[in-house]
Amino acid sequence: ADNIFTIEYEGKVAGMVLWNKGSLNWSKENFISVSEYLDIPVSVHLDLVTEKYIKSYEKAEEDDRISIINFCVAEDVRGLGIGSILMEAFLKQHRNSRIELCVLEENVGAKRLYEKYGFREVSRHKGFSVDERNLVCIEMVRE
Repeated sequence: ADNIFTIEYEGKVAGMVLWNKGSLNWSKENFISVSEYLDIPVSVHLDLVTEKYIKSYEKAEEDDRISIINFCVAEDVRGLGIGSILMEAFLKQHRNSRIELCVLEENVGAKRLYEKYGFREVSRHKGFSVDERNLVCIEMVRE
């Protein structure tokens, strides 16, 4: 797929970036589909998710931005600089794009990596989790 960017280390995938061109655009239909696939009771969460997230994408405009959906490095190779190499390669490929992402406040290492590469915090939101923890999600952007 064109929207998965990976890095290998010692012959195996050690990290990846899953991204989307334009603003992320969620819908009730997508949420229901994912919930059914993961066997999560959708009726419990649909109204909350719609209110907190889906409505915020209704006015999203198409543009040249890149939305990072997931940036991850395999646990067994963390601390080796793979995240930095992956980020540098990804940014080189998308150097003329505005890039946005969200990171959990508790993920200090990831936040530090993003700041190192020029991402800045633009907002904070109470996150949503199925286990009902009150997670804080930080929206970041690099222009």
